[in-house]
Amino acid sequence: MRVLSSGADPGDAPPPGDDVVSVVDGAEQADLILYVSNQSFEHAVVGIVVAIDEVVVVDQDFHVEGQHNWTQFPIELPPGEHTLTATSSTGAAIAQTVTVPDGERRWVVVDYWYHPGDGTGSDVVDPRFTVHVSKEAVGFA
Repeated sequence: MRVLSSGADPGDAPPPGDDVVSVVDGAEQADLILYVSNQSFEHAVVGIVVAIDEVVVVDQDFHVEGQHNWTQFPIELPPGEHTLTATSSTGAAIAQTVTVPDGERRWVVVDYWYHPGDGTGSDVVDPRFTVHVSKEAVGFA
Protein backbone atom coordinates (compact mmCIF):
# COMPACT_ATOMS: atom_id res chain seq x y z
CA MET A 1 0.00 0.00 0.00
CA ARG A 2 1.41 3.37 -0.99
CA VAL A 3 1.29 6.15 1.58
CA LEU A 4 0.70 9.76 0.65
CA SER A 5 -0.67 12.04 3.32
CA SER A 6 -0.63 15.79 3.79
CA GLY A 7 2.17 15.33 6.34
CA ALA A 8 4.33 13.32 3.92
CA ASP A 9 7.48 14.70 2.33
CA PRO A 10 6.50 15.49 -1.29
CA GLY A 11 9.85 14.09 -2.41
CA ASP A 12 8.74 10.66 -1.20
CA ALA A 13 5.59 10.59 -3.33
CA PRO A 14 5.13 9.92 -7.01
CA PRO A 15 4.40 13.08 -8.99
CA PRO A 16 0.69 13.81 -9.50
CA GLY A 17 -0.63 12.49 -12.77
CA ASP A 18 -3.68 11.12 -14.49
CA ASP A 19 -3.61 7.85 -12.56
CA VAL A 20 -2.34 8.96 -9.15
CA VAL A 21 -4.37 9.57 -6.00
CA SER A 22 -2.89 12.44 -3.99
CA VAL A 23 -3.68 14.98 -1.30
CA VAL A 24 -3.51 18.50 -2.77
CA ASP A 25 -3.13 21.91 -1.17
CA GLY A 26 -6.55 23.35 -1.87
CA ALA A 27 -10.12 22.33 -2.55
CA GLU A 28 -10.13 24.14 -5.88
CA GLN A 29 -7.64 21.55 -7.21
CA ALA A 30 -9.52 18.57 -5.77
CA ASP A 31 -11.77 16.05 -7.47
CA LEU A 32 -12.87 14.68 -4.11
CA ILE A 33 -13.22 16.60 -0.85
CA LEU A 34 -12.80 14.15 2.04
CA TYR A 35 -13.91 15.00 5.59
CA VAL A 36 -12.96 12.79 8.53
CA SER A 37 -14.25 13.01 12.11
CA ASN A 38 -14.31 11.15 15.40
CA GLN A 39 -17.89 11.27 16.73
CA SER A 40 -17.28 9.23 19.90
CA PHE A 41 -17.03 10.82 23.35
CA GLU A 42 -16.20 7.33 24.67
CA HIS A 43 -13.09 7.10 22.45
CA ALA A 44 -11.89 10.69 22.84
CA VAL A 45 -8.90 10.01 20.58
CA VAL A 46 -8.92 7.42 17.82
CA GLY A 47 -6.35 6.69 15.12
CA ILE A 48 -7.91 6.64 11.67
CA VAL A 49 -6.37 5.56 8.38
CA VAL A 50 -8.19 6.30 5.13
CA ALA A 51 -6.99 4.94 1.79
CA ILE A 52 -8.29 5.42 -1.71
CA ASP A 53 -7.32 2.69 -4.17
CA GLU A 54 -4.78 1.48 -1.60
CA VAL A 55 -3.10 4.91 -1.37
CA VAL A 56 -3.16 6.14 2.23
CA VAL A 57 -4.40 9.74 2.20
CA VAL A 58 -5.06 10.08 5.95
CA ASP A 59 -3.18 8.52 8.85
CA GLN A 60 -3.59 10.43 12.09
CA ASP A 61 -5.26 10.64 15.47
CA PHE A 62 -8.65 12.36 15.62
CA HIS A 63 -9.85 13.99 18.84
CA VAL A 64 -13.59 14.12 19.50
CA GLU A 65 -13.35 17.60 21.07
CA GLY A 66 -16.91 19.00 20.87
CA GLN A 67 -17.87 16.12 18.55
CA HIS A 68 -18.92 18.32 15.63
CA ASN A 69 -15.55 18.85 14.02
CA TRP A 70 -14.38 17.55 10.66
CA THR A 71 -10.94 17.72 9.10
CA GLN A 72 -10.84 18.37 5.36
CA PHE A 73 -8.53 16.54 2.95
CA PRO A 74 -8.71 17.70 -0.69
CA ILE A 75 -7.91 14.75 -2.97
CA GLU A 76 -6.91 14.71 -6.63
CA LEU A 77 -7.68 11.49 -8.45
CA PRO A 78 -8.65 10.29 -11.91
CA PRO A 79 -12.31 10.01 -12.85
CA GLY A 80 -14.01 6.66 -12.39
CA GLU A 81 -14.72 4.14 -9.68
CA HIS A 82 -12.51 4.15 -6.57
CA THR A 83 -12.38 2.05 -3.42
CA LEU A 84 -12.25 4.03 -0.18
CA THR A 85 -11.30 2.14 2.98
CA ALA A 86 -11.19 3.40 6.54
CA THR A 87 -9.75 1.59 9.55
CA SER A 88 -9.44 2.66 13.17
CA SER A 89 -7.05 1.92 16.00
CA THR A 90 -10.04 0.23 17.70
CA GLY A 91 -10.52 -2.32 14.91
CA ALA A 92 -13.45 -0.74 13.07
CA ALA A 93 -13.25 -0.92 9.29
CA ILE A 94 -15.30 -0.08 6.22
CA ALA A 95 -14.86 -0.22 2.46
CA GLN A 96 -17.01 1.68 0.01
CA THR A 97 -16.97 2.37 -3.71
CA VAL A 98 -16.97 6.03 -4.68
CA THR A 99 -17.52 7.04 -8.30
CA VAL A 100 -16.21 10.39 -9.49
CA PRO A 101 -17.49 11.19 -13.00
CA ASP A 102 -15.16 12.96 -15.42
CA GLY A 103 -15.32 16.71 -14.86
CA GLU A 104 -17.30 16.44 -11.63
CA ARG A 105 -16.41 16.64 -7.93
CA ARG A 106 -17.59 14.49 -5.02
CA TRP A 107 -17.71 15.15 -1.28
CA VAL A 108 -17.18 12.26 1.13
CA VAL A 109 -17.69 12.29 4.90
CA VAL A 110 -16.15 9.50 7.00
CA ASP A 111 -17.33 9.46 10.61
CA TYR A 112 -16.14 7.17 13.41
CA TRP A 113 -18.76 6.17 16.01
CA TYR A 114 -18.76 4.28 19.31
CA HIS A 115 -21.09 4.38 22.31
CA PRO A 116 -21.14 1.64 24.97
CA GLY A 117 -24.75 2.37 25.90
CA ASP A 118 -26.47 3.14 29.15
CA GLY A 119 -26.53 -0.44 30.40
CA THR A 120 -29.86 -1.46 28.88
CA GLY A 121 -28.29 -2.58 25.61
CA SER A 122 -30.76 -0.63 23.53
CA ASP A 123 -28.45 2.24 22.61
CA VAL A 124 -25.14 0.42 22.11
CA VAL A 125 -23.16 1.47 19.05
CA ASP A 126 -20.22 -0.83 18.39
CA PRO A 127 -17.09 0.84 16.97
CA ARG A 128 -17.93 1.55 13.34
CA PHE A 129 -17.66 3.99 10.47
CA THR A 130 -20.28 5.61 8.33
CA VAL A 131 -19.51 6.99 4.89
CA HIS A 132 -21.66 9.58 3.16
CA VAL A 133 -21.02 10.46 -0.50
CA SER A 134 -22.54 13.62 -1.98
CA LYS A 135 -22.74 15.28 -5.39
CA GLU A 136 -22.95 18.63 -3.61
CA ALA A 137 -20.84 20.42 -1.02
CA VAL A 138 -21.58 19.21 2.50
CA GLY A 139 -22.80 21.60 5.17
CA PHE A 140 -22.08 20.84 8.81
CA ALA A 141 -24.11 22.04 11.78
